[in-house]
Amino acid sequence: MINLLQLPEFLEELLLINENFFYVTDKTIFWEKTRDISYHDFYNFLRKYVKNINMVYPYYFKLTKIVLLKNSVDYIPHSFCNYYEQLTTLVVHSKKLYNLPSNIGNLKKLKRLYVNDCNLSYLPDSICDISTLSNIYCCDNNIVEFPENIGKLPNLKEIVANNNRIENIPKSFFKLKLSSIHLLNNNNLSISDKNLLIELYPHIFI
Repeated sequence: MINLLQLPEFLEELLLINENFFYVTDKTIFWEKTRDISYHDFYNFLRKYVKNINMVYPYYFKLTKIVLLKNSVDYIPHSFCNYYEQLTTLVVHSKKLYNLPSNIGNLKKLKRLYVNDCNLSYLPDSICDISTLSNIYCCDNNIVEFPENIGKLPNLKEIVANNNRIENIPKSFFKLKLSSIHLLNNNNLSISDKNLLIELYPHIFI
């Protein structure tokens, strides 16, 4: 049961359908459901319950934040990164998500990426093209290594990647001016990389 008193005062739209929680604030979609969903469910949901899809979609394409929690999103199509170019925050938690779209680099305004508790084995190389990116949270995945050119991200300040399978750190990583690094429980990380990380980033949690 949703407590309506806890919803934001600036709430613009609220839909409660089959225990699905969906609301739109200024430029934010927040959707929480108690049953499994997929990206296609999300699209069909909008088509079915929004009266004029042609009018509402341009509005959604201007969203700056999308949060998808407690769901089973299994696929994010390439078109997503073309439509939502205004995104600054993307949050997806889904154990059925094994890949991020290879063109995620098209999200040129993205600042915060939260993909905790998924089943990712890598982050796409194009993520290194998002110069605005400041925070990456990718805990509880199966990530083996960071993108080779991650050091190209000039504004990246925080990486939280606990509970992964990271083995090696790319050389460019050590160019990053990070203020916060969490790499706990990456038991495959080489001793040499671990020692270098501790030397360069004394504040690291590893």
